Amino acid sequence: MEAIAAKCPILIDATRYTMFQEKGNADYVSNHQLGSVMYRPKDFISLLSELLFDQDRKAVMKLAFSRYSKANASLRIADQVHQLLIDRSVCRD
Repeated sequence: MEAIAAKCPILIDATRYTMFQEKGNADYVSNHQLGSVMYRPKDFISLLSELLFDQDRKAVMKLAFSRYSKANASLRIADQVHQLLIDRSVCRD
């Protein structure tokens, strides 16, 4: 997720149907303390306030981001895919 790479706290809206490719994000964010998951719209303000102003919560998230944020991950993935294509003679430099 882009927000993890940017070390930006995540607030996931799980109040309604979640698209298939996004289903694992709520569990990942919650389990790894990278933000919060909102299950009821009325909780939005309190969850957002916690993410922005609760110093203890911010310290926990900062530590979590240091563990799970991968610098230049998208560039490294692109390089690996490109190398696989070269190795299989699908494309040439």
